[in-house]
Amino acid sequence: FVIPLELSLDEDGFTAEVLSDRIKENNQTDKLAQIYLLEYFGAKNETADGYMLVPDGSGSLIKLNQAAPQNYQQHFYNDDLLMKTDSEYQLSRNVPLPYFGMICETGSYFATVDGGAGMGAVFARTMGKANPLNMICTVFNMRAVDKTDIGKDRNIPTLNVYNGHILYEHPRIKYTLMPYNQNTLSEMAAVYRNKLALKGALGELNNKSSDVPLYLDFLCLSTKEVNVAGFSVSQRVAMSKLAEIIDVVKELHSEGITNLVVRLKGWNEQGLKHGAFDQCKLSSKVGSLKELEELNNLLAAKGGRLYLDTDFSFAQANRAFDSFALSRDTARNLERAVHSLKDYDLVTLQMKKSFRQGFVVTPYSYMSFCDKFLKGYQAGIFSKLGLSWSTGGMYLIGDYNKKTDIDMAYSANVSAKVFEKLYKASGGSVLTDYGYDYTLPYTQDIVNSPLTSSYFACETASVPFMQMVLSGAKNMSGPALNITGVQSRLPEMAACAAAPYYLLMTADNEVLRELELQNVYYSLDYRMHLSDIVAAYKTYNNKISGVYGRKIEGFAWLNDAVSCTEFENGEKVLANWSGQEQAVGDVVLQPYSYILTD
Repeated sequence: FVIPLELSLDEDGFTAEVLSDRIKENNQTDKLAQIYLLEYFGAKNETADGYMLVPDGSGSLIKLNQAAPQNYQQHFYNDDLLMKTDSEYQLSRNVPLPYFGMICETGSYFATVDGGAGMGAVFARTMGKANPLNMICTVFNMRAVDKTDIGKDRNIPTLNVYNGHILYEHPRIKYTLMPYNQNTLSEMAAVYRNKLALKGALGELNNKSSDVPLYLDFLCLSTKEVNVAGFSVSQRVAMSKLAEIIDVVKELHSEGITNLVVRLKGWNEQGLKHGAFDQCKLSSKVGSLKELEELNNLLAAKGGRLYLDTDFSFAQANRAFDSFALSRDTARNLERAVHSLKDYDLVTLQMKKSFRQGFVVTPYSYMSFCDKFLKGYQAGIFSKLGLSWSTGGMYLIGDYNKKTDIDMAYSANVSAKVFEKLYKASGGSVLTDYGYDYTLPYTQDIVNSPLTSSYFACETASVPFMQMVLSGAKNMSGPALNITGVQSRLPEMAACAAAPYYLLMTADNEVLRELELQNVYYSLDYRMHLSDIVAAYKTYNNKISGVYGRKIEGFAWLNDAVSCTEFENGEKVLANWSGQEQAVGDVVLQPYSYILTD
C-alpha cells in the first residue's frame, strides 16, 4: 500500500491527515482495512505517572501502568448498526465527542478528530508484558468490514466481506500540546470549547432563566396488532392526550415550576411505530390543533417551550401505499441485503431473530423525508413549535448499497445538513438526544446526554468532560430519572449542573402491558411520579439554579466518592456519589447528596 500522510505544524501543536483519496492498493486481493494513526505518538514508559483521557460517555480517565495491562477500544459516536451482532452490549457504547488525550508530567497533549470520526475508534493500552508502552491513538476503519455466514449450511467457513471504497473523508487529527499541572483537564476542555466556538458550534445560551429547566417527554400514541375476521390489523392506542398534558403543565405551574420544556413523541397518525416520517399531521387520538396551540401558548407564557419529535433514521412499519419503499429507502448491509431491526432479549441480551422491529433508513432518504415533513410543518400552528430529531443525535448509520455505498463519516455530514434545515425552519429551536458533535451548531437543547462514563474495567475515574466543554453554551439534561432511578442520579446531575428529565405518559400503566412495552418502560404514568418530580425539582433548583448555565472551570475527585465541580463564578458543587455518609473537611455529605458552596 501507498498511504500519504500530511503533517502540518501550527502554534500549539500539529495536524496529521491521511490523504485517503491518494491511497494506492497494488492489487485486487489485498485491501487496506484499518490505519492506526500515529499509534505511539506521546507513548509513556513504566516510569510515567498520569492518565489517558477517553471520550466514553461524559468522559473518563485511564491510569497509566495499572497492575494488570489493559486494552481499550471504543467507536466514536455509535457502533455500526448494519454489522452482524447476535448480542447487545450491557453497557452504553455511545461517544458523543471525538477526542482523546494524555495527561502526564513527561508530556501532555489533547487531540480532536476533525475528519473521519464516523469511521474511527479511540484505542488505548496500558503497559504490560504484551503491551510495550502506555499508548493512545485513533484507529480508522478505512473501509467497512463484516463477516458473512451465508454459506454455513454448505460447510463454507465464515468469510470477511469488504466495502468497495476507501473512506471518503480524510482522517484528520489535531494534536495540541498541553502544559502539565493540576488544571490540565480544564485547559483541555477550554481548548476544545474554543475550537468549537470558532466553528460556530457553540455560543451563549439565548434562553437563560433564573430556574433550571425541567424536561418532560410524553409518549403520545402507539399501535398494537389485533385480529379482525382473521386479518391482522393495526389498532392505535393513545398513551398521552393533549388535554391531559395541559392539565399536567397547569399543575406544575401551580407549584411554581415554570421553565418547562415539553416534547411530544409519537404524536402523528402513525405514532411510535411509524413508517416514513414525512408528514406533519397530528393524530386525532392525541388531540386537536386547538389543544396543541393551547399547550404551546401555556408553556410559552411562562418561558417554557414545546417540541415535536421526528425520526428520519428508522421506520418501524412498512404499510401499503405509504411513501416508504424498501428498495429505495432502506439501508443495506455489506451482503447487500435490506437491513431490518431486530429485538433483543432484555435478560440474555441475545437477538430474537424471529421478531422484526422495523427498518434502518438510508441517509440518502433523510433529506427527502425532511422536505416532505417541513411542508406540513410550515403551515398553521406547527410552525410556532420547536423541532426535535432525537435519533439524529444518537445514531450514525451507513448504507452499503452497491449503487450508493456511503460510510458513517459521510452519514455525519448528511445528518448535519438535515439538522441545519430543521434549525432554519424552526427559527433555531431544535432539540436532540445525546448530542453528537455534528449536531452542536444547530441545537440549543440536548437531553438524555451521559452524566458518567460506562465504567469499563480499565477506566479509573469518570469525569464530566463533555459538560466542561458544552456548559454555558447548551442546555443539557441527563437520562430520564424515572427510568434510571432518581436518588443515585441526583449527585451525578449536580456534578454536571445538568437539568432533570422525565419520560411520561398520561394513560394508566396498564397501556404499556397492552402495547407489550412493560419490560421497556416499566412505569410512565405521570400520576405515579408527579409528586416526586415536584419535590426533587424544587430541592434541586434551589441548590443548583445559581450555577446552571455557567461554564464549568474545573473538576476533581476529592476521594473515591466525593467530587468537586468549580464554576466560572467561583462557586463549587460538592457531590457524594455513594450510599454512605462522607466527610470532606468540615463538610458532612449525606448519601447521594450535594451542596453548593463558595
